[in-house]
Amino acid sequence: MTNVEKLMTKNRNDDLEPTDQFELDEAFRLMERVVIRKKDNNEKHPSLDFGVISGVLAVNDEIELVIKFLDGLSQYTKSEFTHQFRIYDEDAPF
Repeated sequence: MTNVEKLMTKNRNDDLEPTDQFELDEAFRLMERVVIRKKDNNEKHPSLDFGVISGVLAVNDEIELVIKFLDGLSQYTKSEFTHQFRIYDEDAPF
């Protein structure tokens, strides 16, 4: 199973090594995916803080994802992404 398939199956971002960098093809396969910011497990309501992966940047020899939120754009390295977000899976509950 590739790293992208791990990301896309049942929101298992944690299967990736946080120190790894995105490969270019891996980042492009994530384009247009909906992501949800991870929240504390004790929260009573699902997170409404979501965005869409809308771009890929090469910054200082590292690939970063650009995520569009309702209030603007932000960019994330692979370690930031895996710690802060999960990919929305329409078949799985929030």
